[in-house]
Amino acid sequence: MTYSIHDPAFSIIMPVFNRAHLICESLDSIVSQSFPYWQCIIVDDHSTDNTVELVKEYTAKDSRFKFYKRPPSRKKGANSCRNYGLAKSKGEYIHWFDSDDIAHPKYLEVSLNLLKTYDVDFCRFSRATFKGNFEYKFLRQEVSAVKKIDQTAIEKLLKNELPFNTCNVIWRRSSIGDQRFNENIVYGDEWEYYPRLLAQGLEGVSIENILFFGRKHANSTTYEFWNQDPVRRRSKIKAVKLVIDHLKQKDLLSPSLVKYFLQTGFFLKDLSIIDYTLRQANSGCFKKMKYIWGYRLYPIVRPFLKLKGSLRRF
Repeated sequence: MTYSIHDPAFSIIMPVFNRAHLICESLDSIVSQSFPYWQCIIVDDHSTDNTVELVKEYTAKDSRFKFYKRPPSRKKGANSCRNYGLAKSKGEYIHWFDSDDIAHPKYLEVSLNLLKTYDVDFCRFSRATFKGNFEYKFLRQEVSAVKKIDQTAIEKLLKNELPFNTCNVIWRRSSIGDQRFNENIVYGDEWEYYPRLLAQGLEGVSIENILFFGRKHANSTTYEFWNQDPVRRRSKIKAVKLVIDHLKQKDLLSPSLVKYFLQTGFFLKDLSIIDYTLRQANSGCFKKMKYIWGYRLYPIVRPFLKLKGSLRRF
């Protein structure tokens, strides 16, 4: 297929809300790409700062940037903006890009070569994180060993043994089909979404080269979750149950994943996850009672478990 400005290979979809202080650096990293045939669709979630004015400076200078506002009829949130942006896009490949992150100048070029060479549904690369000012020191490196990924990687994805962040995977549009981000989730969204895609039998490739850089700051959803934001926490609990449902429907709810979800319930201190996991796994009464009582007694025995672990180190 021959690509051009009017027929781009990539549709980069970027939801944005009040990112006037950060978005220009993200957009500049897209402009700097060695591969020129892309479109960047920016969907504003009704920002109240001067984000819109800054974005319009880019659309005025470069026709590859497209700007939309989320229609009032659509639910507020990044996932709604992503889904709306997808509907407005036309690239052969889709990349979800957050408005505070930075891309390696060759990430599109490298990804397209892998997608075409291996004729796969998606390409995954590594992502690094940074705080404060970004140091523009991109290493010149050969592409690492290419590994194949398929449905069997779902467990590693969910356990974060093979990180799948929103922005470190590029998908073939036709492979996404009618699957969309869940607009009722505001944390754990890609964690819920990407297993659904892999469960369709999609196949991809993965490299360990760092081609994307995620910014860590106090206004990020991840920061809010780890600081016990109740909205993010409820969203994560909902995402866990949705993933369990989908895995069960696809007959992919393995014993090791059941154990993982039970551990997640303890970690989040949420009995509903433990109960839901046991019911969906068709666990017997004895096992249910063991975990439910274990959860209730955990605050009491936890100090002794910590002490036991400390003694083992001596």
